[in-house]
Amino acid sequence: MQNRRVWTVWAALLAALLCVGLLGGCAQEAAPSAATPSPEPAQDQPEISPAAGSAMAEQRTVPLYFRMQGEALLARETRTLRIPYDKQPEAVIIEALIDGPSASLLDLVGVFNAGTRVSVSASGSTLTVILSRSFLDTPSDAPANWESDAAWRAEVLLRRRLALLSIVNAITESTQYTAVQLLVRETNDLESAGVRVPLSTFTEEVDDETALLGPVTRDEASLLTHHNTAQAILESWRARDFERMYRFVAQMDGDRPAESEFLLLLAAMPGSLSEYSLSPGSVSADGQTTILTADITRSDEGGQWRLENYPLCLTLENGLWKIPYATLLRMLEATQ
Repeated sequence: MQNRRVWTVWAALLAALLCVGLLGGCAQEAAPSAATPSPEPAQDQPEISPAAGSAMAEQRTVPLYFRMQGEALLARETRTLRIPYDKQPEAVIIEALIDGPSASLLDLVGVFNAGTRVSVSASGSTLTVILSRSFLDTPSDAPANWESDAAWRAEVLLRRRLALLSIVNAITESTQYTAVQLLVRETNDLESAGVRVPLSTFTEEVDDETALLGPVTRDEASLLTHHNTAQAILESWRARDFERMYRFVAQMDGDRPAESEFLLLLAAMPGSLSEYSLSPGSVSADGQTTILTADITRSDEGGQWRLENYPLCLTLENGLWKIPYATLLRMLEATQ
C-alpha cells in the first residue's frame, strides 16, 4: 500500500515536471522576435533630392557638321557630348553646332551667329527647331550694307544655308527624325512665337518671294563625303585653282610642301584637266581610307591624253578626306 502511494506521488511529480517542461518549451517557441534588432538603413546611401537629377547626364558620341574653310560644303566632326537627363538630346546637339567646331580642327569654321538660342519639339518624324532672332542678325564680320553687296549677300545666304543643313544632317544621322522644320522667333525672347521664314532667307534662286521654308530632309550633296572630296580635288585641277586643291592635301605624311612652293610647282605643269568621271568608291573597314576609280582626260597644245580606271586613294585626316601629297603627284605625273 505504501509502495503504491510512493509510485502515485512520483507519477504526479513526473506529470507536473513534464507539463512545466512542455509549457516552457511552448513559451520559448511562441516568444516574439522583438528581441532581434531590426536592420538599420544603410549609412552609405545618402538621400537624393529631386534637384540632383538635373546634374546627371549620359555621354553620347554624335556627328557634327561645320563649314570647311573656303568651301561651300560641310565637313564632319565626331564629338562626345554630355547630355543631361533633363534636356532634349536634339537641343544639345544643335547647341554644339551653334558653339562651333573644336579649336584643334583648324580646317573647320562655325556658321551660326553668336548668341543664337534653340528649342525643339517633335511632330511624328519631323523635328521642329525654333531659333532665336539672332540667327538672322548681320554676321559680325559683314558690312552693314551686306544686302546691297552682291558678294557679301551671297556669302551671308550661304552661311545661313549651311547652318540649316548642318542641323538637318546632324539630326537625321544621330536621331530617329527624317526631316527638320525650322522656325525663327520674332524676337530673342524664348517666349516669343516661332514663325516660318521665306526661302529667300537662304538662297537667291527663288521664283516666288512669298514661298516659305518647309520641312528639310538630309542633303548629301552638301557634305564633304569621300566622293565629293575627290570631285573637289579634280574640279580644282580642271579650273587650275591650286589654292583650293592645296586645302585637300593631307599633312599627316609630313611631305606636303609650303603653299607657295606647291602653287609654283603645279602652275609649271603643262596643260590642264579637261574631263573626268568618278566611280562611287568604297571606304575601308576601319573607315580611314577610301579608293575611287577615275577616268581623266588632260589637254594641252599637243593634244589630249586619257587615263582610265586610275585608282584615286584618299585618307581621313582629322575627320576630313584628303589626298596624300605623294598620291597627288603620281596622279599628275601619270597624265604627262
